Amino acid sequence: MINFSAGFGDALLLGFGDDLREALDIDGGVDKCSDSYINSGYFGIAASALTGAVARVSYVVAARAIPSATTSAKHAVHLRNSLKFSHRRPFNWLLGKWHTSSYQSLSATKTESQIISGAGRTNNYWTGGIIGSSVLLGGARAANQ
Repeated sequence: MINFSAGFGDALLLGFGDDLREALDIDGGVDKCSDSYINSGYFGIAASALTGAVARVSYVVAARAIPSATTSAKHAVHLRNSLKFSHRRPFNWLLGKWHTSSYQSLSATKTESQIISGAGRTNNYWTGGIIGSSVLLGGARAANQ
């Protein structure tokens, strides 16, 4: 069980798990050559590679539901900005209000229905980039194991 957990954790920690165990002096007799360690590393790689892709897909699905969830443009803008903040949670300190919109700025150039439908659109390039990079990162890490 130790080898399995360590292999999975090391993969999730981008290979720095052994450094962390050493720094905390909690090696526990991990055998990096064991089948359990090696095989669980592949599960860890798959989990970490899929995390970014799954998070983006869940964001896209939630965003696309916004236009059918409200008839108010103000509410649609609020829902979309809230969705952005919730999916960026670990990076909110860095990103702040980057790429968020206010109802006032949008209503200056768009109709209510355009604002509502726009709240459901996502950037296909971001989606493709995130999903593609997740798969590439997972593949590269698997090749280096």
